[in-house]
Amino acid sequence: MAIPDDLQTIVRASISPVEVWGLMEQKPNRLVVVDVRNGPVSFVLPGATRIPLHMIAKREGELPHDKLVVLYSSDSSCNLATRATVALLHAGFDARQMTGGISGWSLLKLPLDG
Repeated sequence: MAIPDDLQTIVRASISPVEVWGLMEQKPNRLVVVDVRNGPVSFVLPGATRIPLHMIAKREGELPHDKLVVLYSSDSSCNLATRATVALLHAGFDARQMTGGISGWSLLKLPLDG
């Protein structure tokens, strides 16, 4: 059984919360973090930009093509970040989906803004 191209893309385009934190600490000017959750939220990753999934296509011009774009949503069962990542990859961005979403980040006791 062949694995669909988009699934292979998502597997290759995943990044762990620990890797994201490391990049934030070591190379903060090399990435942009985007929260794609819909509706109001209480907390976001440090420095994250809020662009709900339904606005990604309209606001992709705000995102840099010369930086890594890390997208996250609520948790592993939420597919918002997956869908946003695929859309941005198809638009030519260097995009990664953070595995586990903000729940995974929180479980590791990494810092939050909010």
